[in-house]
This record gives sequence, C-alpha cells and structure tokens, in this order.
Amino acid sequence: NNRRELGKRIFTLAMAATPLLELAVDASLQAMVDPAMAPKRIPRDDWYDAVNNFFQPEKGYVFVETPTEEMREIERLLHMEPFTFSTPYVIKTKIEKCPTCERSNTFLDVVKTGLRVHKPEFLRDVFLGKHGHIINNAPSQRCECYNCGAVLPKDGTKFSAPKLPEASDVDRPVNAPPYTFPIYTYRFD
Repeated sequence: NNRRELGKRIFTLAMAATPLLELAVDASLQAMVDPAMAPKRIPRDDWYDAVNNFFQPEKGYVFVETPTEEMREIERLLHMEPFTFSTPYVIKTKIEKCPTCERSNTFLDVVKTGLRVHKPEFLRDVFLGKHGHIINNAPSQRCECYNCGAVLPKDGTKFSAPKLPEASDVDRPVNAPPYTFPIYTYRFD
C-alpha cells in the first residue's frame, strides 16, 4: 500500500513538472525522455567538429556574440570567479531581440532559463567539463529574456557554442585563471 502511494506521488510530481520542462526545451514529454534527444557526452574531436559546423552560415539565422559584461553575469549566476570564461558564447538565432523589451538575445537568456531547471553548480560543472564534452540535441529550446522574463518566440530558438578564441580575442587581466572556455554546445543539426 505504501509503495502504491509513493508511486502515485512520484507520478503526480512528474506530471506537475512537465509543463516547466516543456517550456524549457519546447519538446513533448516523449522527446524529453527519448535518449537520442538527451544531452550527451561526445569525443573531444567530434565536439570541435560540431562547433566548427555551428559557425557555418545558415539562411535566416544570425550570430550574436554574448558581450563581456554578460559573460561576467553568467559567471556570477553560476558562482564562478570572474574571467573563468576567456571567450564568449555565440548564439545562432532567427530573432536578434526580445519583442517585448528589445534586449539582444544572448547566451545569458539560455543560462537564465537553464537555472529554472538546474542548480548553478550543475551548470558550472557542465561548462567546465566535469562531465566531458557535452552536446545537446534537443529539437529546440525556448528561452526567457533575461531582462523582462518574456518567453522568447519559437523563431528565437537558440543554438549556441563558445567562440573559438583567437590570440587577439583574449583580453584578460594578468591575474586571470588559466585559459578556459565552456565545453557545452546546444544543437547543431
């Protein structure tokens, strides 16, 4: 009897969480539990190939580089030291600005949305490679605007990857930690 009650409670909690998860990834429950759609660890070379593929132009999409001050805000939200990331994230999107407040869509929106589902420590560990080179193949991702909280339109779906640094891009203080960049990437197909 206790086991049956526990099962009912778990099912009720799972059903209550489904709308939030669907909002976060804009996917059906079936897609959310489909192993092919789950984030997964891939070999390092495959990950770099995926990042290079991400930066190929695609009709209707624009690239938006996350400004330095927003990368510092991401570090703050994830309880990281300033300048942990020595290169910005770039998003690929069809809508550059939030239709409600006109703020530029950036990776900060992705992180804010991710924090609705994950703890900062988990996201930090993912970005710093504790779980390996990660790729997320979910079919799309709906994000909230960091500024006003509006859910961005479906055409504002973001695909993201870290900008691979060039020598001239690295503008860091002398006392900054060793070079690192996030090794999580979001959907490339």
